[in-house]
Order: sequence, then C-alpha cells, then structure tokens
Amino acid sequence: MKNGGLIHDKLLEWAETYGPVYRLNVLHYVFLCVTCPEATKEILMSSKYPKDEFVYTRLQTLFGQRLFGNGLVTTRDHNQWYKQRRIMDPAFSSLYLRGLIGTFNDRAEKLMDKLGDAADNETEAFMLRLFNCVTLDVIAK
Repeated sequence: MKNGGLIHDKLLEWAETYGPVYRLNVLHYVFLCVTCPEATKEILMSSKYPKDEFVYTRLQTLFGQRLFGNGLVTTRDHNQWYKQRRIMDPAFSSLYLRGLIGTFNDRAEKLMDKLGDAADNETEAFMLRLFNCVTLDVIAK
C-alpha cells in the first residue's frame, strides 16, 4: 500500500464508502467483503451460500503447515458443520461461560504479571505462546 498503509485500513475505508457488503475484483478473482456482523453470521451459518474451495482449503493449511485444520471453521459441508456446531454449543452457553469468569480473571491476572515482568526486565514476550498457555489453562480448568 502507498505510504506504508495497511490493506485492512483500505478495506475499512471502502466499507465506509460502499457499505458493509461490497464486491472486490482482484485480477481474475472476485471477493465479497462483509463487515456487518449480522451478514457475516448469515453467510457463515447458512447452507444456501456456497463456501469457496480455494479459500477454505487455504485456511486448513498455510505454507504447508496446519492452520485451522478440517473443523468447525473450515468445513464446507453444511451437515458436517452442523454436527460439529451442535457438539460445541454447550461449551459456549452463557450459563457455562458465566461459571468460568473467575477462571478467566485468574488467568488474565497471571498473564498480566508475566507481561509486567517482561516489561520490567525489558525482555521479549512471546504472545502466541502466552495466549496458548492461557487458553489451555482455561480449557483444562
């Protein structure tokens, strides 16, 4: 992008100009850009919108490494997605998540302590590793 700008900033600018759903043509590919949460939910959860194989297979692996794998985020088969979604639903119920608030807060405080120590010692903090540890701690609880 010109002047060191980011593509994400340009996409948001276009969303403000053209609305929350717009078409983007890049070479011989057509992209549908969606910035509206309601429309995103409808598109991702409905079987009436086909999922592009080119995009979804690249989400499974990136540069030959596993990225999202073949699961809830990347499956193109609505029946398989629906089955996986039903399995995961209880883990995201408001009642279950409310019960984890104490664990979330405890792990967030520990993370802040580690980040504070890294800042005080002027050392690098490997955020991916730290977030992975927090996530695993919450899941294991």
